[in-house]
Formats: sequence, structure tokens, C-alpha cells
Amino acid sequence: MKNHKKIILLSLLIFLFFVYANVDLSFSFMGSALVGLLFIFLVFVALVFLVIFFIQKKKQNLIIFGALFASLFFSVVAWNLIGELELKKSQETGETIIEAIEEYKKQEGTYPNSLTELVPQYLKYIPQPTVGLINKQKFFYGKSENDEYFWLGFPYAAWTLCQYSSDSKEWIVDD
Repeated sequence: MKNHKKIILLSLLIFLFFVYANVDLSFSFMGSALVGLLFIFLVFVALVFLVIFFIQKKKQNLIIFGALFASLFFSVVAWNLIGELELKKSQETGETIIEAIEEYKKQEGTYPNSLTELVPQYLKYIPQPTVGLINKQKFFYGKSENDEYFWLGFPYAAWTLCQYSSDSKEWIVDD
């Protein structure tokens, strides 16, 4: 019974690590690669325990396989749910900035050169997207040379960007 508690604790730690890693460490290519390689390694380890179970018929090996597989599977499910919530909330936050940019253009006749020009008259502060638990990201902004349109975006996950264009008036997630 004592070993089962250790297995459950280890599985919980693996689950929490992968949820954190996928949400927070996946903003760089290297972070994504390391998380992916570790994930693949743990899937391989789980499969080794499954093969050992079929050879030795020891119930503990099947329990270890099940615990590893479940923790990896549910970390992916949780990461996807958290990612979708963060994406939606960040886009809502971006809409506040977009409204301020449009109001600036209405008042000044041109789009701002940077988001800092919106503070304090149009925004109290420049909000951040809600992606990442610890490694918070920032919105990026730019405008066309002829001042016809602007774009606002944020890094979403790995090398994926979520970007709004005033030209199309929609958010696009692009990798």
C-alpha cells in the first residue's frame, strides 16, 4: 500500500509539472522542445512498464503504467482547457486595448506609435495577456506606415501568435 501512495504522488507531480510546463514554458522553441522530449520519454517509460507487466505479470507494473499514462493524458487535457481559457481572456483584454487605440485615432487623427501613448488618457495602464502562469507575456503592437491599419497581438504557446488586425477586424491564431 505504501508503494501505491508513492506512485499516486509521483503521478500527481508529473501531472502538475506538465500542466505548468505546457502553460508557462512553451513560449520558446527550446522550452517546447524540452517539454516535448520529456513527455515522449515518459510515454516510453510507461510503455516499458506495460511490457514488463505482460512479461512478469506483476500488478504493480500495470499500476505504474496506468498512473504514468493517466497523469500524462490528463495533463494534456488540462493544458488544452487552460490554454483555451487563457486565449479567450487575453483576447477580451486585447479588445479593451483595441477600443482605446480606436478612440485615440478618433481624437488624434492617427494611430498611436506605441501602446504607451494610450496611458493615462485612454487606458490607466497597459494590461498584459493572461497567458502563462509565472512568465507573463506582453502585447505587441504596430501600425502600417500609411496609418491605414494596426495590429495587436501576443505570444500564445510555443511559437504560436494570436494577432488582431484592424484591417480584417478579427483575431487570428497563427503558427
